[in-house]
Amino acid sequence: MPWGLRHRPSLMAAGLMWLGGGWFLLALFVNDTAGTAERVVTFAQAFWPLVVVVSCVRWTGDDARTA
Repeated sequence: MPWGLRHRPSLMAAGLMWLGGGWFLLALFVNDTAGTAERVVTFAQAFWPLVVVVSCVRWTGDDARTA
């Protein structure tokens, strides 16, 4: 299975995005740095699918070699 689709990296990425969402809510209502938090969370949400696609393209499993 490609690295980006394995359970541990996917759960870690999801957890980091949840933490980023929490940071955004905290910044929105408490701090006044919501713009920075929003940009970081949006970048993470846009970057993770790219990481998954690249890991799928680079993956050379047994099934890919026989095809």
